[in-house]
Amino acid sequence: MPKLKGTCSMVTYMRILVAVAAFSVAVSCDERVEVMNSGQIVESTSRLDLENESRDLRADFEDLRIVLSEYLVANEKSITETQSQLQFLLSQIDDAQSQIAVLLESYRDTNTISKSMTQQWDEIEQQERLIGEQASLIAFHDSAITEIKESLKELRDLLDIQEANSSTLTQKIEAQRAVSSGLEKEIAAQKDQDKKISEQIQLLPSNSCKIEDSSSWMRDLTFKVLMPSLLGTYSGSAFYIGNSELVTNQHVVGTRNYVTIVQSGKQYPATVIRTDSSRDLALVRTSTPLLIDDAPSFGEVDDDITGAKVGVTGFPSGLGSTASVTFGVVSRVFVENLVEQLQTDAAVSPGSSGGPLFDACGKVVGVITSKLTGANIEGIGFAVSSDELTEFLAETTSMGLR
Repeated sequence: MPKLKGTCSMVTYMRILVAVAAFSVAVSCDERVEVMNSGQIVESTSRLDLENESRDLRADFEDLRIVLSEYLVANEKSITETQSQLQFLLSQIDDAQSQIAVLLESYRDTNTISKSMTQQWDEIEQQERLIGEQASLIAFHDSAITEIKESLKELRDLLDIQEANSSTLTQKIEAQRAVSSGLEKEIAAQKDQDKKISEQIQLLPSNSCKIEDSSSWMRDLTFKVLMPSLLGTYSGSAFYIGNSELVTNQHVVGTRNYVTIVQSGKQYPATVIRTDSSRDLALVRTSTPLLIDDAPSFGEVDDDITGAKVGVTGFPSGLGSTASVTFGVVSRVFVENLVEQLQTDAAVSPGSSGGPLFDACGKVVGVITSKLTGANIEGIGFAVSSDELTEFLAETTSMGLR
């Protein structure tokens, strides 16, 4: 540092140094600017710079003290006065250093506050993110709740519909129960009525048709058929159907055009009108009118007739000129070679072919055609059904032969 000349120059220089020191302290205080950016504090002057300036200032004053001491020796000034002035300057410097210490402490406090504020700002930002996430979650839950409310509303509407349907169904069930109750009462009343009718039926006389009574009449309508041949005369049976016409089997008349009809010792010449070998049926007519008032009717044949009582009248060979009668039941109804037939267990003998098979009321249900023979075979006779006979007679009429 250069030496100073003159008291005025020395004083002036000291004043300048004090002013410089004060100005340095003021600048150090003013230059510490705080800047806030996104929640963070930025310091423009660091603590290290303040400490360096303080040391430099003290070094300058030390240099000044040395220069003043040399100056006083050179100019023979009072040391006490000069030291007093220097002491004043040093006190000013100490005050400046105290202010610098206060500023440094303030800087540390400000730095701590800055860090705390930065941390708090980070926490605020984190809280904002969490709040945003919570808001999104709440919005999602709110949407889900809205959907659930809509589903519950639809479910409630469905339940209302189901309840209405259930109410309607309950009403229908109650109505059905009422109807069922009425039907049960009607059924009970019908059962009582059926019971009374059954009791009345039991009090009625049994079937007025008796096979025994019908057999007597059918015997009067049955005739013996005689066919002479070179080997002698053989016979069969036939029955009266009205208008001097009789029905027998085709195998009885064979190929003949004429036969003799016999009853009660009287003989009646008869002409063969028509034969049907597939049905084994033949129609003959006597030349002399037969004095018979009634003719039998034909019954219908179906499966229901199975088990019904029937009779057979005819002239078994070798048993004279009186018609015989046997009884049995219809064993079955069947079709063979496209011809409807009946099986019966009523006794059938040679010579009975062509005779009538009749029911309890005297209705003709068949024409006897054959029987099954064998050592261990009994009670199996056959007849072509009355339905086949009816068709045979209708065909004969359509042919102009009746």
